[in-house]
Formats: sequence, C-alpha cells, structure tokens
Amino acid sequence: IYVKEVLNLIDKKLLNGCILKIDMKYVLLRSIQVFSMLIVFTGLIKGIRDSNVSLELNALIIGSGLFYIANLLLKKN
Repeated sequence: IYVKEVLNLIDKKLLNGCILKIDMKYVLLRSIQVFSMLIVFTGLIKGIRDSNVSLELNALIIGSGLFYIANLLLKKN
C-alpha cells in the first residue's frame, strides 16, 4: 500500500513537471559546460596545427565565457 502511494505521488509530480524541469535544466547546463570545453580543446588543437593564435584565443574566450555562465546558473539553484 505504501509503494502505491509513493508511486502516485511521483506520478503527480512528474505530471506537474516539478521533477522534470529541475532535471532538464541541470542536464542542459551541464551539456553547455561540456560543449564549451569541446570548443576550448578544438580551438587549441586547430590553432596549434594551423599556427593561428587568434583562433586559440577566440576559442578560449568563447568557451570559458559559456562555461562561466553555465556555472553561475548552476550555483544559483
């Protein structure tokens, strides 16, 4: 009987979107952080290969900016 009540409570919260919104926001912000790290590493690799320092700096600025913003939004919650 207790398990049924818990499952009903979970279903109600999922229908309201409370749990789903929190999880999706967390997943989205973590995905942005992973994407920004990929930007930094890709810019570093391509910049070294092509001897292009401006490409490395642009990738570093954009990637670290995205990472910082996503990290700020994660810390707020």
